[in-house]
Amino acid sequence: MTATVTHVSSGVHYAESYLQAVATLERHGCLHQFRHGDAVVPLIIRPLPKDCAAGFDAITPYDFSGPLLGSESPHDVWDALRAWAAEKGIVTAFLRFHPLLADGRDWRGLPGLEIIEAGDHVVIDLADRSTMLDSFKRTVRRDLKVAHRAGVRCDLEPINANNIETFATLYDATMARHDADDFYRFPRSFFYRLVESLGDSFMMATATMSGRTVATSLTMLDGFRAHYYLSALDYEHRAACSTNMLVVETASRLHELGVQRYHLGGGATTLRAFKERFGPGRAPFFLGRAIFDTDRYAAMTLGLTTEFFPAYRAK
Repeated sequence: MTATVTHVSSGVHYAESYLQAVATLERHGCLHQFRHGDAVVPLIIRPLPKDCAAGFDAITPYDFSGPLLGSESPHDVWDALRAWAAEKGIVTAFLRFHPLLADGRDWRGLPGLEIIEAGDHVVIDLADRSTMLDSFKRTVRRDLKVAHRAGVRCDLEPINANNIETFATLYDATMARHDADDFYRFPRSFFYRLVESLGDSFMMATATMSGRTVATSLTMLDGFRAHYYLSALDYEHRAACSTNMLVVETASRLHELGVQRYHLGGGATTLRAFKERFGPGRAPFFLGRAIFDTDRYAAMTLGLTTEFFPAYRAK
């Protein structure tokens, strides 16, 4: 694998090519990058459900392309965003803040915005390889021995038109096994778009046994940062502990490339517990629930009891 690491101020999550790619996942929405000074709030603008009449709501693009303040104050950005949303008929927005680049606490206390701390994300410090390996829990080192004894081999390379098909096939099977929400069953066109426009920004790790792919993962290269993006596992071979090998081998390669932090993310209880094996590093993750038109939101949610936001989109 050949790769270089360059400084990225705002990161791949804010690159136009990435935003355009993930915008395709919201089939009935369109991408808009709201700007105020050097602050940016990427949004997917969606028509309201049919039973809510005319208007729109918004959500930040998939993963962590959330609000960035730049040198602006949160109060000024929020006032400008609220005025713009009122003009466009946008009732609500659901915001995901980037765990490594934005602190949702800066946005607390703003009118119409609820900030939620959604749990810490796991981050591996890659500065010193020996320290990194020592920080892994004993279960990781034990599972690595299991993988080696089972004959698991890990290869890493940039994504391309050939290997992305291998990933997508196993990913489809993984999502089906977990009965994942339809949103997360990404179409092939999304993966091919990543290859075409962001191939150099994604590294694929593949674990094989006797020539068969048993696990695979995608990692986003983001300057001196990297992000564990998506993964898939052949459930029949789960006992080989290949997913542990993927994380360790990817982290080691990233260290060689000069990457300083490997963001593994969070997730549901089981997934979070798996990631927490790889060290004590944490980064807070924040969500934002914005209501721009309180009267309309109250009318559309009258009688609804749900924790989902916005409530009118609860299934």
